[in-house]
Amino acid sequence: MDAKDAYMNFPGMTSQELTMLQRATAGLTAEQEAYFLNIYATKRKNPEDIKMYCIASILVPGLHRLMLGQTTWAIMYFFTGGFFFVMTVMDLINYEQLTIDHNEDVAYEAFAITQNSFSAAV
Repeated sequence: MDAKDAYMNFPGMTSQELTMLQRATAGLTAEQEAYFLNIYATKRKNPEDIKMYCIASILVPGLHRLMLGQTTWAIMYFFTGGFFFVMTVMDLINYEQLTIDHNEDVAYEAFAITQNSFSAAV
C-alpha cells in the first residue's frame, strides 16, 4: 500500500490535505514515511468531528477549540459564551478551515519528530 492510499483511508481527507501531506513527505524514505504516518494518524482531526464539537459548543462554549488544542481560545469562548455565540457560529461556518489548519500544524510537527528520530539514529 503506498502512502497516497494510506492517507485516503483517513476519514474526511480532502484533496487540499492530501496535497499538503504529499509535499510534507516528499523527501522521506518508506520507513520514515510509515513512522510519519503513525504520528500523524494519532494527532489528526476529522473535519466532521470538529463540526460536531462546534455544534456541541452551543452547550459548552469553546469545546471545539479545546479539541483543536487551542486552550487559550477555548477558555475565552467558555467565559464569553463563544463571544456571545457569534464566534461559535462563525467557527461552525469555517470548521473545515480550522481543521485543515490544525492538521497542517500536526503534519509539520510529525515531520519534525520523524526527522529528529531518524537523524539521531544515524
